[in-house]
Amino acid sequence: MTAVGQLVDERTAAQRLGVSVAFLRADRYRGHVGGRSPGPPWYQVGRAIRYDMADLEQWLATRRVDRTRATTSMAALADPQVSGGERRCGAPTKTEQLARRRSGGAS
Repeated sequence: MTAVGQLVDERTAAQRLGVSVAFLRADRYRGHVGGRSPGPPWYQVGRAIRYDMADLEQWLATRRVDRTRATTSMAALADPQVSGGERRCGAPTKTEQLARRRSGGAS
């Protein structure tokens, strides 16, 4: 059996996570749907909802984004050489517009 740590109400949990109480309620209502990641686990004691602080910290830690990996993936999307040379759809970016003007032609 797992030891339960400090239990807090949903208002305290929301403040700790930096989300609204409505977010936590909606997550409990919807559950794990499609590609959406589930919210933190909770306890239901009678009608009261409680969150374990250790579970909140662990859940928050799993949402950490490494900036260098995020930057690398965005650079890969923006650079046609990195992304396999494929032309993306849509209007040209400012960089593409300036490059086209400097080269003196339309492509």
